[in-house]
Amino acid sequence: WLKLKTHWGQSVKVVGSDPVLGNWDISNAPELKWANGDMWTAVLDVKVGGVYEYKYAVIDSESKQALAWQDGGNSILAVGPDDTELAVYDNWANNLGSAVCNSEGESMTRADKLQLWAKGLMQERAMVEAWKRDNQALK
Repeated sequence: WLKLKTHWGQSVKVVGSDPVLGNWDISNAPELKWANGDMWTAVLDVKVGGVYEYKYAVIDSESKQALAWQDGGNSILAVGPDDTELAVYDNWANNLGSAVCNSEGESMTRADKLQLWAKGLMQERAMVEAWKRDNQALK
């Protein structure tokens, strides 16, 4: 979800680091759908366990070129191995207030979601290392 008032004839795309997001090619990026209240939304099927970098762009309907890019740095979304469905709430200014909600209704910032993803990755790595040590000890 992205709240953004645009002009008639403009659309919004989400462009990013994965084929689902166009691989940073705006012509391949998915277009969001407009809803009441100037809310833009899209349903995307991304792989679990990945980290996705993305940004929004306002698109001119005739030229299909970007008229404006979302402020600030690129956004990052980490999708954990247990994430079956996520709702992302972003803002055009790319400042505090963005949130990610899982299917249980739990909400957190994208930064907290990334930290949780990294913590899970570190735990998996520790388990693999422990398994390697245990198997070496058996030899």
